[in-house]
Amino acid sequence: MTQFILHYLITHSAPYFCPPLTKVDVEHFCANDNELASDLDKERKDFSRLYEWLIENGHPPFQLVLRSFSCFC
Repeated sequence: MTQFILHYLITHSAPYFCPPLTKVDVEHFCANDNELASDLDKERKDFSRLYEWLIENGHPPFQLVLRSFSCFC
């Protein structure tokens, strides 16, 4: 099996500690979709678990690039 180190993860979502930290920009979408807010919370939780797994498995902290935000983890 080939070993690799992940240095960058580019995604549209992020762990809980990266911006945006509120849903202000999507509140109008949530008004039309009863499940959107909980879907977004689950997605954040999933990415947080992925980030923690990567760190625990020897990948160095990496940079998350989010739309106009950057989170250096």
